[in-house]
Formats: sequence, C-alpha cells, structure tokens
Amino acid sequence: MEDKESAVLAAFQELSDSADVLRLFARASGLGNLVLGVWAPRVAQQFIKSTAVLQRIGNFPCVVVNEALTREIIRHSLLHAGVTVELYERRGSQLTCAKRGTPGNTTDFEAMLFEFDDAELQLLATGALTVAAEKNGSVRLGVASINATLRCIHVAEFTDGGPLSHLDAVVSQFSIKELLVAQDSLKGELERSLKSLCERASVTLTFVSPKEFVDSGLCQRRLQMVLRVPEEKMVLMHMPLATGALSCALRQVAPGDDSNANAYFIKPIQPMSLVRLDSAAIQALHLITVGGPEASKGKLPTSIYGWLNRCVTGMGSRTLRQWILQPLRSVAVINSRLDTV
Repeated sequence: MEDKESAVLAAFQELSDSADVLRLFARASGLGNLVLGVWAPRVAQQFIKSTAVLQRIGNFPCVVVNEALTREIIRHSLLHAGVTVELYERRGSQLTCAKRGTPGNTTDFEAMLFEFDDAELQLLATGALTVAAEKNGSVRLGVASINATLRCIHVAEFTDGGPLSHLDAVVSQFSIKELLVAQDSLKGELERSLKSLCERASVTLTFVSPKEFVDSGLCQRRLQMVLRVPEEKMVLMHMPLATGALSCALRQVAPGDDSNANAYFIKPIQPMSLVRLDSAAIQALHLITVGGPEASKGKLPTSIYGWLNRCVTGMGSRTLRQWILQPLRSVAVINSRLDTV
C-alpha cells in the first residue's frame, strides 16, 4: 500500500499526529479514506470492532474506511467525542484539506452529515466567553454563540455565581458544543467550575490567545457585512463583555465570506425569560438524548423530543427541539405561541 499511498504518507508527515484532530485522507483509488497514526487503532476498535484490519504506511498504523463509515466516524467525532475533523481530498497528485469541522461548527460537513436528518447537528453552535470579577465574589460573564448552519448569533451578558449555574443553562439550552476562553483569564475555583460544567455538558473547552477577544474594529466590520439588518448590532451597545466574546467567535468561525453576506441575524439571550434548564436537569428529565443519536428506525425513543417529534421537515424538528430546551416563562408569549400553533 505504501507505494500507492505515498502522497498520503507525505501529507501526514507534514502534520502533527494529534489525538485532538482526526484526519481522513482520500485514497488513490478513490474508494474510501485512510486514517493514520494514533486514530487508526481507535477507529479499528470502536467502529470496525477488529484490529485485524490495521495495516501500515511507513512507520504509521493505518486503516481503510468506506464512505458510509466515514460519515459515521465524522458524525461521532464532532457530536460526541468533541474533536476537530479534517478531510483531505486529492487535487491532482496533492492532498489538500477540503473540509474542516469543530464540535461547534459543522458547516463544511453539512451535505455529508445532514443525510442523517438529525436536528441536533443543525443546532450546534460555537461559543466564546469573557469573564470579569465583581466585588461581591460573583462574576460578570459575556457570552456569544454563532450557529454557522442556521446563520444565527446569540449574545448575553449576566452575573453568575461560583457554580456558574446560569452559564450552564445558557450553554445547554442554546446547544453550544465548543467554548472559547482566553488563556489565563480563569483561575482557581472559577476555572475548576468551568471545566466541570464543560465535562457535564459534553462541551469542548478551548483556550485561545487573549488578543482574540480584543475588538479592533474587525467585529464591527464583519457584523456590518453579515447581518441581515445591520442595525441589529445596536444590542451590543451595553454589552462590552459580550462584544469581546463575539469578536473571538467571529474570528474562529469566520463567517466573513461572500456566501454569508447579509445572511445572519443577532439576538440577545434573556436567561430570565426562559425556564432555567442546566445539563443535569436536561438529562434527568430525558428531554433529549444526551451522548448519542435519537432513536433509530425500529427502536423506541428514549427522550421527550424523540416521542414528540413527528415533524415532516427539518425546520419543524429544529423548532421543536429548541422549544423543548427553551421553555417560556411569560404567559403572554406562551399564549401567543399556542395561538400560532
């Protein structure tokens, strides 16, 4: 195999063999993909259920996966394993990264993953967090999340206590799967609380340079370009922490290409307008299936969403899932929704 896959070996050797990034390489024959390095034994054991399929390219173990298994591996890695995925395709004799996805941004894999017709995939978001200490021992948090699939930006700024219960609810109810935080911005109990929250909610915690949170005008320029109604950015006027978080999120997700021009809308999150549901409550009430897909064909649902979801369109499924995770508290808004239904 080594002679036929010399391009794969050369491309892989230029990259670091990382347990945090799953890389798949298109085969020379055009049939299936190759997984090399530390991920090869994992894929063989977890998905193929046999280590007998392992081969070698150069000094690296490798395994061949077909297209169906490729989709399953990518879906699991982004949704449940919380790792970055890169798919390398052939451009002549060279291999280039054609698709890249993170736990909170699956845009590049939309066409591949949406064959599963899973509303969960379409609601994933990348979030960023800024923190400012207050005198009474609590913290002021600024949160921004971007859903690159639904073209939606959410921002919030609120005071939270040591256990970060309000943040837990925001992260869980708005499907944030990757949370970006400035390096050295958290210390002691606060850092432990955030790591514990991310572990409970199956969120990937990523530390980035503090420079990413500095609004050097980039945030305002990108917002001006991507928002459907540019005036919507006025919601940030009294949210300095959320503005910094949004600057970081926009840099990471990079919605500044032409296809996203005038495509996004921005909404402020008002935690007090919703019933607060943290990750523990969502799991205890079985509102959605956590850590795995909803019931497949022929099997009984294991969540309220699974039982209630008889929607015939993806838009309906997404809306139902959002409504279940974000119960309203206002009687007037509840009655308005019921009248609409």
